[in-house]
Amino acid sequence: MNACMNNKIKEILLHKISASGKYITPIPGLTLLCGKKGIKSLSANNILSIVLVIQGNGFAICKDKSIICHENDYFFAIPQAAGKHCCITTCKSKYFLALSLKISRHVLSLLGTGSSHVCLQHSGTSDDAYEEDIKIDLFNCFQRLIMLMDKPEQIDVRAPIIICEIHYLVLISRKWREREPSALDDLSDAHTC
Repeated sequence: MNACMNNKIKEILLHKISASGKYITPIPGLTLLCGKKGIKSLSANNILSIVLVIQGNGFAICKDKSIICHENDYFFAIPQAAGKHCCITTCKSKYFLALSLKISRHVLSLLGTGSSHVCLQHSGTSDDAYEEDIKIDLFNCFQRLIMLMDKPEQIDVRAPIIICEIHYLVLISRKWREREPSALDDLSDAHTC
């Protein structure tokens, strides 16, 4: 993982966040999650989303399953039963910073979810190297997204393009292929991003 890229995202986020909690951004579907030292639990949205962990470690409870959240990694928050949220228990020794982006069933369908034309792996690369490339691309996309927060006049045009790129990376990732099969069935809305 490119440490410079992650440090840039941390720097941008730390300037925008003043306290622990969940921050709604002007970018559709994008939420910032921050757990300062000593915070035990954060609540994420009750929607299918990709969560990119920028700093810290923890455990996420999604669909009554525990997922380890590693720094510089991502996971999928799967919707809970009605009234429950995906809860992230953060490591007490370090700030926890993460970005959560709603995954749209409509956008996935436009990109060809379930279709044979979606390439699942580059030829000539190992699955681990391929997954690391996807992770780096995801960090690049999220960095471009949060940089738009300082250019609000560009959000309406540029954010949907970047969000669709993130959806494509989700579709071709190993973690998405290995997700719980009912994840898409649990989506209650089909709005675009």
